Amino acid sequence: MSTLNYDFIAALHLADGRLTYKRHTIDRPGSLIADLERMRDDKNCSVFDMMKCMKAYYMRLRKPINYCYHSELSSSYVPLAVFPIISSEEAKDYVKQAKEVKKRIKNEYLQLVESKLLSEEEYEHAVERNTESYMVDFGAHHKDEFYKRAIRYIDASSYNRALKNLKKDSSVVLASTATTGHHSGTFALGEDFYINLTTNFGAGKHSSISTYITYKGNNIVFFSKFYDSILNGELPPFLSAHFDLATDQAYDESLQLIASAGDLYLQDKDKFEEEYIIKEISTMMTLLDTFMDNPMTETEKIYAAHRQNHSSKDSLIESFIYAPDLVGSYYRFLALVYAGLSIRDLRMLSNISENVKAAAFSALRKMDLYAIECIPEIYSDIESLECEIERIRQELIGMEKQIMFSSTNSNNIDQKIKSLSEDLNIKERLLTYLHALEKTVRKTWGKGSLNLMFP
Repeated sequence: MSTLNYDFIAALHLADGRLTYKRHTIDRPGSLIADLERMRDDKNCSVFDMMKCMKAYYMRLRKPINYCYHSELSSSYVPLAVFPIISSEEAKDYVKQAKEVKKRIKNEYLQLVESKLLSEEEYEHAVERNTESYMVDFGAHHKDEFYKRAIRYIDASSYNRALKNLKKDSSVVLASTATTGHHSGTFALGEDFYINLTTNFGAGKHSSISTYITYKGNNIVFFSKFYDSILNGELPPFLSAHFDLATDQAYDESLQLIASAGDLYLQDKDKFEEEYIIKEISTMMTLLDTFMDNPMTETEKIYAAHRQNHSSKDSLIESFIYAPDLVGSYYRFLALVYAGLSIRDLRMLSNISENVKAAAFSALRKMDLYAIECIPEIYSDIESLECEIERIRQELIGMEKQIMFSSTNSNNIDQKIKSLSEDLNIKERLLTYLHALEKTVRKTWGKGSLNLMFP
């Protein structure tokens, strides 16, 4: 299976009124790699022979290359691809170590000769045999390390060469990058359609790929990503983006998404609106209906997925154990808020089509009914949780006083305090989540129906 930025560079081409996705093969110097492999495995060749081979191919030394393998996209540290050379100091050290090894082996066997356990002839053979064996292993280690550095540089330079050649093609509007750090690629299709693909590789848990499709001044909302994000134990960082964790597969899929959406826009704007706006609204409402009708069932699914994929206890979902009903309510409101915000943002479309407007109005009317039904519940949940937290606090105060004035064994009380404290911490964290959600609810629906946001 071919791998992005290793076997090929993915590029988007704009030509003859079409936006297409194409894969461009990354050519590697196969003969050079084969020579390096042969010398690595040949005990008669040294690491210096391998270095000469690299220098002969790359006639001049190159600067370090910022290159990120597909397996390193989400790493917290990605090393530069540095041209592999053995410095004069390293060479001296290599020779020095070799001499020291031979001297040490000689001394070891000389003791056997002095003890008359070994003859002079046997001594010479043993020293020669063991020195050679050790030096083969010693050299193999150095050659293996050199080979790894060489291959990284070869892969990086091959990618750079392919990218440089690709950029000579004037039809290329966007190409996949293999470098760490924040990178943003933007291009326009007409006056009302813009693409932005942002990558942030080598940033650990913050590594990401974000695809923004802006149509008539508004980012297309990929609400279908909402549920996937929750199952991954995270909230979608951007409503108005197709957001993925940094993997080569996700990156490739993002480029294909841009090509499909952009080309559909160029060929038929009505079909584009149907596929990327109206269908997303429909997906959003289907998910919202599911959350509103079966909040506990969906929360149990989220909890099960979280327990399977995540070990950290520092998460909202862990509150499920202590307050499943409240966690279920939270996700219910969360789905409602995200849906409301996404539809509300459609008001920014200056020339919104009648079909989009009809789909948006229908969704808004349904969300208003959900809001009327559910919003009072969030205030009730908050009040109930605040009372429960205060009760636990008072119980803890009572137990602490009991320990202070008790002369009996307090182990049982200590265990109760520990359990109550854990319960308190989790519920306080849940209350923080609910308060934050409440503010968003008030901001979104505080002035009445969402329908009023449309002229």
